[in-house]
Amino acid sequence: MAKAYAYVRVSTVDQAANGLSLDTQEQSAKAYHNMLTSQERYKDLEWGGFYNDGGQSAWKVCFSERKQGKKLLAKLEPGDHIIFCRLDRAFRRITDAINQMDEWMRQGIGIHFVDQGLNMDTANGRLVVNVMTVVAQWESDIKSERCKEVHARKKSEGKPVNQKVPQGKKLVGTGENKRYVRDTSLLLYYRYIRILRGKGMSFAAISDRIEDVLAARENRKPVPRVHFKHKRAWTTDKIRKCCGKMDELMPDGRPSERVRAWNKAV
Repeated sequence: MAKAYAYVRVSTVDQAANGLSLDTQEQSAKAYHNMLTSQERYKDLEWGGFYNDGGQSAWKVCFSERKQGKKLLAKLEPGDHIIFCRLDRAFRRITDAINQMDEWMRQGIGIHFVDQGLNMDTANGRLVVNVMTVVAQWESDIKSERCKEVHARKKSEGKPVNQKVPQGKKLVGTGENKRYVRDTSLLLYYRYIRILRGKGMSFAAISDRIEDVLAARENRKPVPRVHFKHKRAWTTDKIRKCCGKMDELMPDGRPSERVRAWNKAV
């Protein structure tokens, strides 16, 4: 007997901004199924359950590559139906939508979109969904362009664009006043690393030397280079990255020349 499955999806941005919680989508899909089965044509349509892709981007990952999307595709049989609360819960790209829905229709799979009451069993339903698919990708393109513009502006103003703090800097301020400034507390370490590297010491040996100094200062045992629980403040990888940016972190020249270089880099 034919079954109806509901596919629900939410990204963290959608859930926070629009309240498109998974619970809300599930309730809407179940109510839509109850409405369908009240019609003579669908009275024998059984409920097959939910397939939930929480925190999954429909822009980056096509339907057939999503974890629950794959499971649903493997479960579907001719005559079954899929219920989506909104078109953008299913697709964000035109090619993904057209290819996947065309395949479903060839297999005899019914497709429904709750918010518009659209049923792909009808010609009008297919027309409207195709138009909405174009709009969904347009919305995604606009969001992407806006994000890129905001990131570029923040980067030019020295403000954070993600959670990663650039090497040699620290985050200060709150809200719109958040910005990166040079972390002067690290300058002594950079100078020491530059001196040791100039003597031909390896990254691992420099990490060992700094860890020995810190352990003696803090009256503790040195943390081994590789430890299952604790991590050194100055690991081999961190030393390697510092040396790769040493011309910026600790440039050559007199102190006044270094200050000018640092101020330019901030």
